[in-house]
Amino acid sequence: MLMPKLPPELIDNIIDFLHDDILSLRSCSLVSFAWVGASRLHLFRHVTLGVNTHIRRQVTPSLARLCHRLYEVILASPNVATYVTHIVIYDGIPDSIMNHPSLPLLLRKLTSLLSISIISTTQDTSTDSTVSNDLLSALSSLPSLQECTLRGLHFHHPNDILRMLHSCTAVKSLNLMALSFSSSSNGELDIAGLPTRSGEGVETLFIDSGSLASSFLKSRSPVDVAMLRQLSIKLNRKHYVGLASLLPYAVSLQRLEVQLAPDAVEGPALDLSLTPSLAFLAIDVAALIGRRHPLPWLHAVLASMSPVSSLEELNLTVTVDVPPPTLYLAQYQNFMSGWQRLDTLLTTDQFTSLKRVRIDFLLDNPIEDTIVPTIIDDILAYLRGLDGKGVLYVDSCEIR
Repeated sequence: MLMPKLPPELIDNIIDFLHDDILSLRSCSLVSFAWVGASRLHLFRHVTLGVNTHIRRQVTPSLARLCHRLYEVILASPNVATYVTHIVIYDGIPDSIMNHPSLPLLLRKLTSLLSISIISTTQDTSTDSTVSNDLLSALSSLPSLQECTLRGLHFHHPNDILRMLHSCTAVKSLNLMALSFSSSSNGELDIAGLPTRSGEGVETLFIDSGSLASSFLKSRSPVDVAMLRQLSIKLNRKHYVGLASLLPYAVSLQRLEVQLAPDAVEGPALDLSLTPSLAFLAIDVAALIGRRHPLPWLHAVLASMSPVSSLEELNLTVTVDVPPPTLYLAQYQNFMSGWQRLDTLLTTDQFTSLKRVRIDFLLDNPIEDTIVPTIIDDILAYLRGLDGKGVLYVDSCEIR
């Protein structure tokens, strides 16, 4: 007598319940052919190759071997490749595979890939660790790729990134962190003669290299600035000008995170008057009392926003150190009045949408020195308006 079949909906519910239980999912895939598809969907949707050494250390097969094993699985069952939509690759343990043929072979099979992260755990700049042309070609051939994270990798030339971006027209999120280059271009892209990128446009951009960022912020940028919804960027004074000049064109921007070198705040204030949708703003600056005073610059940035701002959350990361022994009382009072003016501005009708102001003080403070904590207490006394509205959150930690 034949056993009654389970309804497909019940099978899906059982397997969905076991979505993060690898051993159970493997068992489910052996129950019957009807269970295979749903089991593989969860087993292969998110693939991680290699070990994140910042989290744990363990004995693991070489990354080249892991890539080859997955490649063999796909050759044996080609439909497995259609289930792989997200992949994370930790390179460098025990050896880099940026020049190994196994990774490009694997990537060319993953035609349904939506997200890829390649993270170097060693930041090796040797020839064997340089991203090969074959790997770049494989990355450029991913037709459905929407999110790309490259961290700690070493390239021959910055234009390698640009050519890949021009080919991956579906990419909407681009994260370029701690990259290095063999050429003497200082990380700047040579965009002359390259075709205009087609596609819907990059919406999320993370860059921590000032020179690389400046190339993305030129008038002929490899991304359409008007399409950006989230921008996270680290800049020094030299490359700050590019951001200041192009930000008025970022009309769709909703989240902006800027980490500035101390001397960058001596330049013109960022104009946020043409970013009406900006709801989240995070700024990382140094407040060097008696030397560099970022508060007038910060006040001008916030004051430039529309008369009825959409800003809902403001995050400030402020590095405070011990003032010089030659500090005058007037300089200290001027520093504190800057906080008072900021408090007054943020409690006006211009910022009625503001729900949270978080200030993280990084205390560059010798051990057992009470001067900097006292300065923080004085600052808080000038932020009573925000505190009274219940939107102020303050934290502090020592950085040495």
